[in-house]
Amino acid sequence: MAANSQFDGGDTYDVSGTYDVCIVQTNTVYRSVPFAVITDWLQQGRLLDDDKVRPAGVADWIPLANEPSFAPYLTRQLPRGAEDRAEALEPVELDISWKRHDPDDEDDDVDMIPLIDVSLVLLVFFIMTTAAIGGATSLIRTPPAEHKLLAIDKNMIWVGIDDPEKNHQFVYYLGQGEQGEPKTFRDKRQLLVEVDDMLKGHRLVDVRIKANLHLPYEVVRDMTSDLEQFKADKRVNTILAEVSEKQ
Repeated sequence: MAANSQFDGGDTYDVSGTYDVCIVQTNTVYRSVPFAVITDWLQQGRLLDDDKVRPAGVADWIPLANEPSFAPYLTRQLPRGAEDRAEALEPVELDISWKRHDPDDEDDDVDMIPLIDVSLVLLVFFIMTTAAIGGATSLIRTPPAEHKLLAIDKNMIWVGIDDPEKNHQFVYYLGQGEQGEPKTFRDKRQLLVEVDDMLKGHRLVDVRIKANLHLPYEVVRDMTSDLEQFKADKRVNTILAEVSEKQ
């Protein structure tokens, strides 16, 4: 038994018969097309909803979308729901993060780690070099001078300082030039009084301090400071100091 379908106009379609097909977009009409071929075209997408069809020999055309016989073969787009619209509007999140290249960042972000490493290496090198040089020079004993650089004239006054017992009981000597025996003092104040008497009547005399090599530096410094008082009245010109192992 043949299956039939009825249009709204009252015409009856035989689904096993042939039909005329009108493609609206190209204004092309295919006549006597079997029902099975039309369904294949619909499934292949060759026919659209607004294309028209009619049984062979019928004058009126009807859109394919309005014919129930072809409805199962039409590709219809379902309306979007509210959830679909909301999901479509959501921003797309990607795992890849792009960093904008800024030429100024290269100048600001300077890698200081290599500079710090080089500075530490140089610091260690200088510390080790200084320690090695200091240890080597401390073991070197310089020989005593063979020739004296300070010439002694007959008017030069010299003051000697020694610690024979090495108990900080200093012995002071006072002489002039290289003639005569020097005077010996145990008290520095008596020495200074004798120097004052010796300088009376003299102008711009040079004074020389001869200290033992093993005496503390402060002893020579204090003696130099005490003799500076005689330079105020211009009786002493210069004060020279030297150290030696013998007085």
